[in-house]
Amino acid sequence: MPTRRHELATSEDVARIAGVSRATVSNFLNRSKYVSPQLSNRVKSAIQRLDYRPHGIARSLAVKKTYTIGLLVPRITSSFYPPIVSAVQRVLERAGYSTILVESLEKQAGEATMFRVLTEKRVDGIIWAPCSSQNLPLAQSLVASGFPVVIIDRRLSTRELDMVVSDNEGAGRTGTRYLLSLGYRRILALTFSQDLAPARDRLTGYRRAMQEAGIGVERSLVCIAGKPAYGDASKKLAAILRGTRRPEAIFACSDVLTLITVKEARHAGLSIPRDLAVLGFDDTHWGPFVDPPLTVMTQDTQNMGTLAARFLLHRLNEGRDEKPHLIELPVKLLKRSSCGEGKAD
Repeated sequence: MPTRRHELATSEDVARIAGVSRATVSNFLNRSKYVSPQLSNRVKSAIQRLDYRPHGIARSLAVKKTYTIGLLVPRITSSFYPPIVSAVQRVLERAGYSTILVESLEKQAGEATMFRVLTEKRVDGIIWAPCSSQNLPLAQSLVASGFPVVIIDRRLSTRELDMVVSDNEGAGRTGTRYLLSLGYRRILALTFSQDLAPARDRLTGYRRAMQEAGIGVERSLVCIAGKPAYGDASKKLAAILRGTRRPEAIFACSDVLTLITVKEARHAGLSIPRDLAVLGFDDTHWGPFVDPPLTVMTQDTQNMGTLAARFLLHRLNEGRDEKPHLIELPVKLLKRSSCGEGKAD
């Protein structure tokens, strides 16, 4: 007889309804042995009919897995990470895994604590956006013990971990070349802490593009904001825009810095792009609705999260002994209106 609605179905109930053994149900749920498509369909149908929910603890004890993955990011509130989180979760859910999302708040000690919390939760692996390189030895020790860790977004100087990042140097060069092509020469690079690889790489790309154009980079045209919350960015930029030799264009190298640039330009009474061209970074939800709509360098966050999750699953299932991968995804220029037509005409 079918189980009554108020009773919890068991794997024995599923086996009886599907007309298979309990071992077949277990093999299907845990992916421990091959189950033919015909039997799989019968088990699926029985699970749906009974609204069966496998017991997570029993399952993890049986296969020595928790089917959970840790995702450690600097700030959950950042507009940059939600698309990555969404992409990671989609890939992992299709593979039968759930995600535990935690944040470091851009603090080394907090990051180390979150590593400990995730390992104590017995997650099967971690996808990690580092707040610095200080906790790299901790991640390396985990990988050496057979525990997979994949770095995302912020590149570190290591060849021991899989990494999926953006081509930030290429982005800095492409964005600067675009502004140069429009006739701008006094281009301010507004960037963030050089402790972080994306900031260093974007500034390197900016410098190289300027040098290739035969233009020396004035010290006054590089503004480095503080970490982690860019607390002094507004103050520094306001002083620059009040100066006698203000820039013709600003390349703001993060979403927050882009927003700060628009705010300070308005406070200074400057019209974008008539008085000041603005090239931003990351295509946030508000970018198209700013007046004028923002031209930005946009990262492939969906692909970044998808690839990181796939790398981790590959390590878990079959690729533990492979050499680590480094994927640098291209950053694209999305043209709108905030850079104007320049002075080339």
